[in-house]
Amino acid sequence: MLIALIALTVLLALAIVALLLRTPPTQVNSALQVSEERYRNVVEAQTDLICRYLPDTTLTFVNEAYCRYFGRTREQLIGTRFIELMPERDRAKSLDHIQSLIAHPRTEPFTHEVLQSEDKIGWQQWIDHVITDSHGRVVEIQAIGRDVTQLKVAEAETVDRREQITHSTRVAILGQLSSALAQDLTQPLTAILCNAQAAQLLLRRAPIDIEEMQSTLGDIVADNARVSGVITRLHVLLKRNTLVLEPVDVAHLTTEVLDLARGQLVERHIAVIVELAPGLPAVLADRVQLQQVLLNLVSNAMDAMSQNSPQDRKLTVSMSLNEARLVVVSVVDNGCGITPQASQRLFEPFVTTKLQGMGLGLAICRSIVAAHGGDLRAHNNAGPGATFTFSLPVEAQAI
Repeated sequence: MLIALIALTVLLALAIVALLLRTPPTQVNSALQVSEERYRNVVEAQTDLICRYLPDTTLTFVNEAYCRYFGRTREQLIGTRFIELMPERDRAKSLDHIQSLIAHPRTEPFTHEVLQSEDKIGWQQWIDHVITDSHGRVVEIQAIGRDVTQLKVAEAETVDRREQITHSTRVAILGQLSSALAQDLTQPLTAILCNAQAAQLLLRRAPIDIEEMQSTLGDIVADNARVSGVITRLHVLLKRNTLVLEPVDVAHLTTEVLDLARGQLVERHIAVIVELAPGLPAVLADRVQLQQVLLNLVSNAMDAMSQNSPQDRKLTVSMSLNEARLVVVSVVDNGCGITPQASQRLFEPFVTTKLQGMGLGLAICRSIVAAHGGDLRAHNNAGPGATFTFSLPVEAQAI
């Protein structure tokens, strides 16, 4: 739309020049008035918002669509600063955008919030075009905008639904591990009870064995910390959260996930091997979402080895740094592998080989990794089993 208007303006200007060269002076004013009227009619007929403003955002022209959008007359708008039609939180960003356009004239879209009324916020997307004088100085900026409020609302609803599905999948994974998690809590709680009873017996003895008492109390403190850690990790994973990026130590996060799945790993007689490259840098990620990815891959690996004999179940989690400065995490099992049919649609939503599966786990994992600037892939091993690998960029400060 902006290109079309610019082209129309150029054609009108050329037509005016041609008229001036061959038209008698008495007819020049009439020709100019006709051209100006045609240009005004074209601009006023547009459903898009059109305006011109000075570098300080003072409006010098607005079309009828602009007036209708804000419910004000042309006289009320011209001479005011359009920056005042925006929420304060968006003004600095818009002023920075305008200064950037003046410093480096270009045409690019820019989206910001607007105050449609005292209690109603909308969204507009603008394309600005810098107008300069014969000396190259910026005199005005012409802009064409459109209302994108419905699009923004739809995007927000999509994000909200995605978060709901991601959270539901995380809860479902934890539900599959519920019996093992209950055991993780029961064991230390039983140990705390036994140690507390032992401490009571020690207190009845004379003289009291101080060293044995200290050891018993130390065991109680350690078991309490273990229970607290399990509950804290459960609380974090069950809590619905928005994306929060922070430096994450992948090795430490892997330990947390394996601790969370430890009861199930023991129950299924799965041997775990962790291979860690020394000096692994942190990645910039959402800790909870990264835990979900790793927990889902570990859970899938356990399921893949369910038909193996208990003595032949091995899970390997390796971490390394590749030449592209990406932290690479691989989850390797020696289970049934990926069938040719499943490999074609492995990461598609609602595709699953499990009887009780929703078919969302791997699709969500890939979208989470992609949102972090990484990639998730899978392949069958040379021997039995499969490998799922995801890579994440290193935190900027660690480069």
